[in-house]
Amino acid sequence: MEKAYAKVCGSYTDMNAGLPSEACKDFCGGVNVDYKLQEVHSGGHDDKLWSSLSNASGCNSMICCGTAQKGGVLVNTVSNSGIVDAHVYSVTAVTESDMWQKVSPNDRAKCEDRNDGEFWMELEEFCRHFSMLFICCENPNFIDGDVNCQWQSQTYDGKWTAGRSAGGSLSNRSFETNPQYRMKVNIIDKSEKEDKNIVLTLMQKPRQENRKRQSTYPIGISVFKVCILQNRPPLSINQLYQLQRQKDTQMYTYARELVEMHSMEPGEYLIVPSTIDPYQSADFILTIFSKTDAQITPHDEDDDEDEHDEDEKEEGGDLVLPEVPTDNKKPEEETSDNKALRDLFNRYADQFGELKDRQLRMLLNDNFPHGTWNGFGNDTCSSMIAMFDVSFKENNVYLVNHNTRKSRFKYRYVSSNFLNVICLPFMMRHP
Repeated sequence: MEKAYAKVCGSYTDMNAGLPSEACKDFCGGVNVDYKLQEVHSGGHDDKLWSSLSNASGCNSMICCGTAQKGGVLVNTVSNSGIVDAHVYSVTAVTESDMWQKVSPNDRAKCEDRNDGEFWMELEEFCRHFSMLFICCENPNFIDGDVNCQWQSQTYDGKWTAGRSAGGSLSNRSFETNPQYRMKVNIIDKSEKEDKNIVLTLMQKPRQENRKRQSTYPIGISVFKVCILQNRPPLSINQLYQLQRQKDTQMYTYARELVEMHSMEPGEYLIVPSTIDPYQSADFILTIFSKTDAQITPHDEDDDEDEHDEDEKEEGGDLVLPEVPTDNKKPEEETSDNKALRDLFNRYADQFGELKDRQLRMLLNDNFPHGTWNGFGNDTCSSMIAMFDVSFKENNVYLVNHNTRKSRFKYRYVSSNFLNVICLPFMMRHP
């Protein structure tokens, strides 16, 4: 599993350091929330924190806590209490009991002299020694601890495109170009006041192979209360300014994923994910969890090209979620030669659709047994890829369509068919 996760991240180096909330999200795909323990404790919210911990433990959630680094340096130093700085710990159990002085000797013996690294502590000490708390659960049941509640959810893949659908925050008039999602809440549980019945998660999708290289933008979610007779999305910026906002202040975060919990009355709402500044291109995933009956209609940049002629039919009783608009462009049919080359390329390419020097060496030695006595070496393959990158950028059309002539590379035995094999990942990105 460690090797598989390193491959997902890009390398073992990209697994070094990070947030446990992102790791838990990668492994279970659930909903995660985090708490700054010292702020919660100093604000007098220990009761709410304890309720969250108890509910999360009862729902079999993954719970982690982390210590802060000392002196601004990421060093695993051991404090006087025995807890390691800049380290993450797993919370394996949460239980309510008497104070330690009143615990029976038998129960004390069960908690002491265990050489497995597990220890118990009081909630107040927990908030003093640890700085962050992370909770990740398969569904939002940990919010209120109701394990019998059946949450409904739908995930939408979207993107912000600079100059088209990346409008930035509400302070920019281009905010209206951001993707808009209209949601109708029909029924709520009136027995529970301010019940959190809607959970929104917005996650930026990595666009590069290695996580260390990717840059994330500050992201946020704006929720507006709209009139039932209001025009369908997209709404103009003037119309958006006149709408009532679900929250008075809009927060943006650099985190990979943003999670918001809302208590929504019956009615229609408009959900607008955005980056803080316009012209910031990125892909995102918006997930809407509904505890009640809801109906959602998306509108993104693909709808601007092909407006729907008919309104989508919505039925009550269940969560009615329309299909996400897809690209209507049909790919051109491949020739038999190109298909064979693509299949050959895919057998050696990595999960990101690219060939490194090691994979290229295997491809050449397995399928092109020519050249030197020892076959192709790593230096040779690295030079080929580097030289081809330059040539491809300068002579894109020539290299893609060149099927008959011999290449002008230093290595005369590399045929133009092989050039097309290396060219495939670039063809996928630049159709």
